[in-house]
Amino acid sequence: MTTNTNHEISKTVTYLTPIKDSFSDEYIAIRKKEQRVLTDSEVFKLPNISSENPNNHEWQLRKKTLERFLKYIHTKKNLSILDLGCGNGWFSNAMTINNNKVVGIDINSIELEQAVRVFTNNKKLQFYYADIFKLENQFKNQFDIITLNACIQYFENFKHTIETIKTFLKEDGELHILDSPFYTSKDINGAKERTKQYYTSLMHPEMSKHYFHHYYENLTDFDILYHPKNTIISKFLKPKDSPFIWARLTNKINSNIDKGFSKISHEYEKLDKYSKLINWMRNRVRTNISSRIKSGDTILEINCGSGIDAVYFAKKGNKVHATDISQGMIEYVESKISSENLQEKLTCEILSFQKLNELNKIKFDHIFSNFGGLNCVNESGLTSIFNSFDILLKPQGQITLVIMPKICFWEFLKIFKGKKDAFRRLKKNGIFANIEGEKVKTYYHSSQKIKKLLKNNFTDFKIENISFLGPTGNHNQFPTNYPFLFKIVKKIDFLSNKLSFMNGFGDYYILSCRRK
Repeated sequence: MTTNTNHEISKTVTYLTPIKDSFSDEYIAIRKKEQRVLTDSEVFKLPNISSENPNNHEWQLRKKTLERFLKYIHTKKNLSILDLGCGNGWFSNAMTINNNKVVGIDINSIELEQAVRVFTNNKKLQFYYADIFKLENQFKNQFDIITLNACIQYFENFKHTIETIKTFLKEDGELHILDSPFYTSKDINGAKERTKQYYTSLMHPEMSKHYFHHYYENLTDFDILYHPKNTIISKFLKPKDSPFIWARLTNKINSNIDKGFSKISHEYEKLDKYSKLINWMRNRVRTNISSRIKSGDTILEINCGSGIDAVYFAKKGNKVHATDISQGMIEYVESKISSENLQEKLTCEILSFQKLNELNKIKFDHIFSNFGGLNCVNESGLTSIFNSFDILLKPQGQITLVIMPKICFWEFLKIFKGKKDAFRRLKKNGIFANIEGEKVKTYYHSSQKIKKLLKNNFTDFKIENISFLGPTGNHNQFPTNYPFLFKIVKKIDFLSNKLSFMNGFGDYYILSCRRK
């Protein structure tokens, strides 16, 4: 059975596993003693709460966590989100921005019923009672984001919990742990003892058996997106921000692409500014695309990087939507849109290749991918992307792809210097490229293979070499150090593009075609 998370909310909680009333009753009894049980009207206003509430300061800190998280997801749209341990649903409700659909799951039936009452008018919310370890395949591979907000301490086995939750994630989906305590090995025993004493003081010593303490070491595979500033002085003062870390786990390889390219986002455009070689290559691509579009055309740029080309075509009078998997790159594009007042011509969002179909409400005149973005994808991934192109393009719409081929004569010359990577592009299963310390799987695609994958839906193929016999893009000083040779390189490129049997070789090639 598969649960559809996109339909309208039911007016009641959906129960997927047997109810554990004993836990709900004990948990609510403790919450009452802590003065944490709130009225419906109070829950509706969360995280804002009366200054007279004894937990007001805690809610101020949780509000900061919420604001940080909403800022993180604000560039993502139409997300499918699971809020695990959702309680009364206040955090679930807050995440339904940008047309996100949110599912809240808990085993506290009392708070779940309150969540349904309070947020019954929010059609993007649905609440389930479920023990995630007793589910079958209801939520397998359904969610872009899963949150564990102030609740990981109620799960006993951290590793088993995370492995179970990962099965609910889509490929490249993300798990976020927020406002939850983790401990060092020297602190954990003391924390366990304090927990026992606390629940004993509330006359509910049995509750300590449901509260678990997890090690920081468990977070080895997580990125820490927020770390509290713990100083000696702060230990004696009320915290001004959350005292807990924010940890993110990304499902599979796109995390490396995101991290690697985010690290270089602010250095990316310096290559164009200071490298005559890169500047020449980019102008070749722009000239090619400009010959295929007219002012006012709608353009989709995938793997847009820092947005240098998106900005260029937006300023030429086109309506451009730029996407990239790297959050750092998209944040850089957003800053350009703002500083250059391009809001009417240029939009952007974080979007992986696998999710291009989510743009299906928009039809484009032109789609382009510049400088090897598609080299981060294997053949099966390319097939999926090209199927998306057929959906996203207008009739007679065109695409321009700039791809690194298998045959690069300049790299082959490395063999005379004893370099072992001279023939790296020929490796059948790709290689790992080092992007600022992150290993990113890279595949090299021949122009023949790309044409074969596109031929069912596209026609009028044109291929143009970039640096047929010349240096690869990382040899920035070549035009300056060898200006005469650089002129020859450009002349050879011109001649090679006149002969079809020489097409598709070099550092890059440009492949253009039109939708049938």
